[in-house]
Formats: sequence, structure tokens, C-alpha cells
Amino acid sequence: MKQYNFRLDEQMVSEAIDVANAYNENLTDLIREGIAKIIEERKNDVYYKLTHNAEMLDKSESKEIIDELKSLNSKDLEIVKTEVVSFEKK
Repeated sequence: MKQYNFRLDEQMVSEAIDVANAYNENLTDLIREGIAKIIEERKNDVYYKLTHNAEMLDKSESKEIIDELKSLNSKDLEIVKTEVVSFEKK
């Protein structure tokens, strides 16, 4: 594993230590688990799905996408139709 140094405010560290102690785990494992959850959450985010394989966007293109996504509500994001596509080998 690779090591990194991060700066965290004292209150956050204190709370993280309290939570880790309450669950009888070490602070490193708690932080690692938290980062993994954030990564998974963000990788499921619409913005990430739209942009992570895209060629580099300039600032105005990125802002345009973000603004459009912010304007969407839960109704806009509802799945209205699903379809299964099967392919046969020849």
C-alpha cells in the first residue's frame, strides 16, 4: 500500500477517533472505509458517469454539464422504461 499525508481539522480527527474506538477499530481502517464509500458514491453519480470517459473538458463545458445536472430533479432522473437487449452469436 502507498502512504499519503493528509491534513484534517482537529475536530474531525477527534470525532473519527471516537467513532473508531466505539467500534473497536483503528483510525486508518475507519478512514479507508470512509474514502471507499465516497468513491463508490461518486462513481455512481450522474456527473461522473457522463464525464469520466470523456475527453478533457474545458471549464465552460464542465460548468455547462454541472449546471444542467443541478437543474434536474428526482422526477427527471426516474427510470421510465427498461429494455433488455440480447445478442446471438453467429
